[in-house]
Amino acid sequence: MNIELEFVPKTHKKTNNLVYNKKADTQADKQALKAIENLAKTIERLQEKEQDDLGKKMRGRWKQYSLSYEYYGTFEVSKNGTLYEMKLVHGSEDLDLLHPVALTDVCFDGNLWSFCSDWGEHGVALFKLQRIHANRYEGYAHQEGWRGNKTIWLREGTESNDITTEE
Repeated sequence: MNIELEFVPKTHKKTNNLVYNKKADTQADKQALKAIENLAKTIERLQEKEQDDLGKKMRGRWKQYSLSYEYYGTFEVSKNGTLYEMKLVHGSEDLDLLHPVALTDVCFDGNLWSFCSDWGEHGVALFKLQRIHANRYEGYAHQEGWRGNKTIWLREGTESNDITTEE
Protein backbone atom coordinates (compact mmCIF):
# COMPACT_ATOMS: atom_id res chain seq x y z
CA MET A 1 0.00 0.00 0.00
CA ASN A 2 1.31 3.45 -0.91
CA ILE A 3 -0.66 6.28 0.71
CA GLU A 4 0.88 9.69 1.29
CA LEU A 5 -0.60 12.24 3.65
CA GLU A 6 0.36 15.83 3.02
CA PHE A 7 -0.82 19.41 3.29
CA VAL A 8 -1.95 20.73 -0.07
CA PRO A 9 -3.06 24.08 -1.49
CA LYS A 10 -6.80 24.78 -1.31
CA THR A 11 -7.04 24.33 -5.07
CA HIS A 12 -6.40 20.56 -4.70
CA LYS A 13 -9.08 18.08 -3.71
CA LYS A 14 -8.73 17.27 -0.05
CA THR A 15 -10.73 15.92 2.85
CA ASN A 16 -9.83 17.16 6.31
CA ASN A 17 -6.24 17.95 5.18
CA LEU A 18 -5.69 14.36 3.97
CA VAL A 19 -4.89 13.78 0.30
CA TYR A 20 -5.21 10.56 -1.65
CA ASN A 21 -2.17 10.10 -3.82
CA LYS A 22 -3.15 8.18 -6.93
CA LYS A 23 0.26 6.53 -7.10
CA ALA A 24 -1.36 3.61 -5.28
CA ASP A 25 -4.83 3.21 -6.74
CA THR A 26 -6.00 -0.03 -5.13
CA GLN A 27 -9.32 -0.50 -3.35
CA ALA A 28 -7.48 -1.38 -0.12
CA ASP A 29 -5.60 1.93 -0.30
CA LYS A 30 -8.85 3.84 -0.79
CA GLN A 31 -10.41 2.07 2.20
CA ALA A 32 -7.36 2.78 4.34
CA LEU A 33 -7.52 6.47 3.43
CA LYS A 34 -11.24 6.57 4.22
CA ALA A 35 -10.53 4.99 7.62
CA ILE A 36 -7.86 7.63 8.32
CA GLU A 37 -10.24 10.42 7.27
CA ASN A 38 -12.95 9.04 9.58
CA LEU A 39 -10.46 8.82 12.44
CA ALA A 40 -9.39 12.44 11.86
CA LYS A 41 -13.06 13.55 11.93
CA THR A 42 -13.65 11.59 15.15
CA ILE A 43 -10.61 13.17 16.80
CA GLU A 44 -11.79 16.63 15.72
CA ARG A 45 -15.27 16.01 17.19
CA LEU A 46 -13.76 14.76 20.47
CA GLN A 47 -11.53 17.85 20.70
CA GLU A 48 -14.52 20.12 20.09
CA LYS A 49 -16.51 18.28 22.78
CA GLU A 50 -13.59 18.52 25.21
CA GLN A 51 -13.34 22.28 24.61
CA ASP A 52 -17.10 22.63 25.11
CA ASP A 53 -16.89 20.64 28.37
CA LEU A 54 -14.05 22.88 29.58
CA GLY A 55 -16.12 25.94 28.71
CA LYS A 56 -19.03 24.64 30.77
CA LYS A 57 -16.70 24.16 33.74
CA MET A 58 -15.48 27.76 33.57
CA ARG A 59 -18.76 29.54 32.90
CA GLY A 60 -20.27 31.38 35.81
CA ARG A 61 -19.24 33.84 38.47
CA TRP A 62 -15.85 33.82 40.16
CA LYS A 63 -14.79 35.83 43.21
CA GLN A 64 -11.26 37.11 43.59
CA TYR A 65 -9.61 37.28 47.02
CA SER A 66 -6.22 38.16 48.44
CA LEU A 67 -4.22 35.52 50.32
CA SER A 68 -5.58 37.05 53.53
CA TYR A 69 -9.11 36.49 52.12
CA GLU A 70 -9.93 40.13 51.42
CA TYR A 71 -12.61 40.33 48.75
CA TYR A 72 -11.42 42.05 45.55
CA GLY A 73 -14.28 41.51 43.12
CA THR A 74 -16.73 39.25 41.31
CA PHE A 75 -16.25 38.36 37.66
CA GLU A 76 -18.52 36.68 35.12
CA VAL A 77 -16.96 34.13 32.74
CA SER A 78 -18.88 33.14 29.63
CA LYS A 79 -18.15 31.45 26.33
CA ASN A 80 -19.19 32.91 23.01
CA GLY A 81 -18.58 30.27 20.34
CA THR A 82 -14.95 29.29 20.79
CA LEU A 83 -13.97 32.44 22.70
CA TYR A 84 -14.05 32.95 26.45
CA GLU A 85 -15.21 36.32 27.74
CA MET A 86 -14.89 37.92 31.17
CA LYS A 87 -16.34 41.01 32.78
CA LEU A 88 -16.24 42.64 36.19
CA VAL A 89 -19.64 42.32 37.89
CA HIS A 90 -18.74 43.96 41.19
CA GLY A 91 -15.52 45.41 42.54
CA SER A 92 -14.68 45.93 46.20
CA GLU A 93 -15.24 49.47 47.37
CA ASP A 94 -13.58 48.78 50.74
CA LEU A 95 -10.05 48.49 49.30
CA ASP A 96 -8.01 50.84 47.14
CA LEU A 97 -7.82 48.54 44.09
CA LEU A 98 -7.36 48.94 40.38
CA HIS A 99 -10.48 47.57 38.74
CA PRO A 100 -10.23 46.52 35.09
CA VAL A 101 -11.49 48.71 32.29
CA ALA A 102 -11.55 45.60 30.09
CA LEU A 103 -10.70 41.89 30.33
CA THR A 104 -9.36 40.30 27.16
CA ASP A 105 -7.47 37.29 25.77
CA VAL A 106 -9.21 34.88 28.15
CA CYS A 107 -7.72 31.39 27.78
CA PHE A 108 -8.46 28.18 29.63
CA ASP A 109 -7.04 24.71 29.07
CA GLY A 110 -8.36 22.80 32.07
CA ASN A 111 -5.44 23.55 34.38
CA LEU A 112 -4.31 27.04 33.41
CA TRP A 113 -6.52 30.12 33.21
CA SER A 114 -5.04 33.32 31.84
CA PHE A 115 -6.36 36.70 30.77
CA CYS A 116 -5.31 40.31 30.31
CA SER A 117 -6.69 42.95 32.65
CA ASP A 118 -6.62 46.49 31.28
CA TRP A 119 -6.12 48.89 34.17
CA GLY A 120 -6.45 52.04 32.06
CA GLU A 121 -3.60 54.48 32.64
CA HIS A 122 -1.88 51.88 34.86
CA GLY A 123 -1.32 49.50 31.93
CA VAL A 124 -2.32 45.94 31.19
CA ALA A 125 -1.54 42.99 33.46
CA LEU A 126 -1.47 39.35 32.44
CA PHE A 127 -3.08 37.08 35.01
CA LYS A 128 -1.81 33.48 35.11
CA LEU A 129 -3.86 31.20 37.34
CA GLN A 130 -3.32 27.53 38.20
CA ARG A 131 -6.17 25.11 38.94
CA ILE A 132 -6.13 23.90 42.55
CA HIS A 133 -9.44 22.05 42.17
CA ALA A 134 -12.69 22.50 40.23
CA ASN A 135 -13.81 25.56 42.21
CA ARG A 136 -10.46 27.19 43.01
CA TYR A 137 -7.65 28.82 41.01
CA GLU A 138 -4.62 30.69 42.33
CA GLY A 139 -2.07 32.87 40.64
CA TYR A 140 -0.48 36.22 39.97
CA ALA A 141 -0.82 39.30 37.81
CA HIS A 142 2.29 40.06 35.73
CA GLN A 143 3.15 43.42 34.22
CA GLU A 144 6.48 44.46 32.64
CA GLY A 145 8.79 42.62 35.05
CA TRP A 146 6.45 43.13 38.02
CA ARG A 147 4.51 40.35 39.70
CA GLY A 148 1.58 41.19 41.95
CA ASN A 149 0.53 39.41 45.11
CA LYS A 150 -0.94 35.96 44.80
CA THR A 151 -4.72 35.95 44.46
CA ILE A 152 -7.35 33.26 44.96
CA TRP A 153 -10.27 32.80 42.58
CA LEU A 154 -13.30 30.87 43.85
CA ARG A 155 -16.46 29.88 42.04
CA GLU A 156 -19.33 31.90 43.47
CA GLY A 157 -21.39 29.87 45.91
CA THR A 158 -18.50 27.66 46.99
CA GLU A 159 -16.49 30.22 48.98
CA SER A 160 -17.34 28.94 52.46
CA ASN A 161 -16.16 25.45 51.51
CA ASP A 162 -13.13 26.41 49.43
CA ILE A 163 -11.65 29.59 50.87
CA THR A 164 -9.37 27.95 53.41
CA THR A 165 -8.79 24.55 51.86
CA GLU A 166 -6.92 23.32 48.84
CA GLU A 167 -9.35 20.43 48.27
